[in-house]
Amino acid sequence: MIVLNRMINFFELGAVSIKRRCFHSTYFQKLYFTKLTLDKIALAIILGSLPLLVQHTLFSQTIYSIIILVALFLLFIPFCSFRFLAIFLFFWVYSNMTASSLMTRTEQFADNMATLETKIIDYRQLTDGHIIIKIPITKRTLFSSSAYANVYWRNPPKNIIVGQYWRFKIQFRAVHSYLNEGGFDSQKYAVSMKETLTGKVMTATFIRDDISLRTQLIQTISAYWQTAKNKGEIIALVLGDKRYIEPDKKDLYMKTGVAHLIVISGLHIGLAAFSGWVLARGIQFLFPIKWINPQFPLVIAWLCGVFYAALSGWGIPATRAVIGLTVWVILHWGSRLFLPWQWALWSAALILIVDPLSILSASFWLSFSAVFAIIFWYWMYPLKTKYNHQKRWFILRLIHLQFGLLIILLPFQLYLFNGANFFSFIVNLWAVPVISFVTVPLIMFGLLTFFLSFLQPLIWHWIDLSINLAFWCTPLFLPFWQESGAIPLLLGFLGIGIILIIKMSWWYHHFICIVAIGTLLYCEFVTSSRYQWRMSMLDVGHGLAIIIEKEGEAIIYDTGMRWKSGGSIAKSVIIPYLRNHRLKPVALIISHDHLDHTGGLKI
Repeated sequence: MIVLNRMINFFELGAVSIKRRCFHSTYFQKLYFTKLTLDKIALAIILGSLPLLVQHTLFSQTIYSIIILVALFLLFIPFCSFRFLAIFLFFWVYSNMTASSLMTRTEQFADNMATLETKIIDYRQLTDGHIIIKIPITKRTLFSSSAYANVYWRNPPKNIIVGQYWRFKIQFRAVHSYLNEGGFDSQKYAVSMKETLTGKVMTATFIRDDISLRTQLIQTISAYWQTAKNKGEIIALVLGDKRYIEPDKKDLYMKTGVAHLIVISGLHIGLAAFSGWVLARGIQFLFPIKWINPQFPLVIAWLCGVFYAALSGWGIPATRAVIGLTVWVILHWGSRLFLPWQWALWSAALILIVDPLSILSASFWLSFSAVFAIIFWYWMYPLKTKYNHQKRWFILRLIHLQFGLLIILLPFQLYLFNGANFFSFIVNLWAVPVISFVTVPLIMFGLLTFFLSFLQPLIWHWIDLSINLAFWCTPLFLPFWQESGAIPLLLGFLGIGIILIIKMSWWYHHFICIVAIGTLLYCEFVTSSRYQWRMSMLDVGHGLAIIIEKEGEAIIYDTGMRWKSGGSIAKSVIIPYLRNHRLKPVALIISHDHLDHTGGLKI
C-alpha cells in the first residue's frame, strides 16, 4: 500500500511538471510571436509625447519609478495592446525626463550670477549698437539635456565672430511668457528650442578663436548679398535666420501664406537633396555600365541635404528635415516597399526619440500636418489618371494640391496665426514653383561654386531677382487676410468635415446628426456676448494695461511698457488680445506719464 501511494504521488508530480513546462512553452511562444509592427511602435512613441502639450507640472522621481515598473509588467503580457501601452508609458516617462532635465538646468542658473567659459554660436546686432549672443550651457553629465541662453551684451567689441571662446560673467534669468489670450507663447517656444535662459553680460574676457569652416564660408559669400534688395530673405534661405527680414515684409509673408518658403525646412532640404540626386544621375552618364547603381544618387542626395542643413547651423527644423531625409534614403537603399504615410510616421517617431521637446514646436506640427494633409487629400480626392502624367495638366495638378492644403490646414492657420487668407493658394501657385525650381537651385549652385569669385556676384544677383519674382504679387492679396477669434477656429474644421461627409456618404446615413452639429455651430457663432461689460487686466509684467469692452468695442486704459529695441507691450500683448476678441478700440485713457504706462503710444 505504501509503495502504491508513492507511485501515485510520483505520477501526480510528473503531471504537474509536464503541465508547467507546457505552460511555460506556450507563454514564451506567445511572448515571441506577439510582436508589434513598426507602425504601432511609432504611433505609441508619438502618443507618448503628446501629454507634454497639456501637462502643467512634470512628474517626480517616485512617479517615474512607478510608471516604469507598470510598463515593464505590461511588456511581458503577451498581448499587442498591453505592449503598445507599455511603449506609450516608457516614452511618456522619457519625454518628461527630458523636459525635467532641461528645467533643472534652467533652475540652476535662473536668478543667479555665473562665470562660464563658452563659445559664441550665434549673435544678433541690435539697432542701438548692442548685441544679443547665443551661448550653450555646458552639460554636467552625458545624459543632461542641452540648454542655451540668449544674453544681452552692452557695448561689445567690434571684432565679435561666431566661434570665439570667451569667459563671461553673466546675470541669468529664466524666459517668461505673458499669460494673455491671443499672444505668442514665448516660453513654450523657448522650451521647444531649448533656449530657456536669458541674461546680461557683466564682464567678458576673450580666450581664443575657433572659427569653423562654416563661418569662414559665410564670411566669404556674405559679401555678395550685402547690397541685395532681399538681403534678409537670402540670409533666411541660406542660414535659416529670419531675424534680418524687415518686420513689414515678415508680416506680409505670414498674411499671404508664403512664410513657409523663407525658412529652411523640409521643402528646402528636400529640394537640395533632389538637386544632388539630379547631379548624381547626370554624372552617371559618364560612368561605365558596371558602375551604375541606385545607391550613388541616394548618397549624393543625402550629402547635399546634410550640407545645406550644416550651412544653416543645424537649426532644429533643418535637423528634423535631415532625419526625415535619412529615413527616406534608408528605405530606398534596399528598395523596400513602404507607403508615404509610413515614412512620415516613422520619421516623426525618430525625431521625437532624438528630441522629445519637438512636440512643443509649431514648425513640427506644420511640417507633418502638411505631409499628412497631402497624403489625406490624394487619398480622398485623387486626380484622374490622365491628369497625373501629361505635362499640359501641370497647372491643374498644382491647383488641386494647393486647394486641398488650404482646406485641410485651415484649422492650423487659425490656431497658430490667429487668422487666414483664403486666397493664399493663388499666391503659392506662383511662389512655390519659383522658389523651388529657381531660387533654391541657384542657392545650391552658388554655395557649391563659392571658389569661383568671378561668378558669385552674378549668381547672387539672380537669386535676388528670383525672390522679387516669387513674391511680386503678395501685396495684391494682403487685403484678403481675415483675423479670427476663438469661435472661428471651430469653423476651420468645416472644410475637413465637408470632405469626410461627402466622401463617406455621411450626409445620407447620418443626416440628422450632421444637421444637429451644424445647428449648434451656427448658434455658437451668432450668439450674442454673454456679458454686458467686461474688464480684463492684462498680464504685462511691470506696468499696467486694462481693456474695458462692450459689444465689440474696447476702451484701453494704459498701454504698458516700451523698450529701446523697438518692442512694446502694445505690439506683443494688447494688439493680439484685441484681434483675438475681435475688438475695435474706440478710446484710450492714460493714467499718468510714465513709460510703463505710456509705452504703447508710439507703435
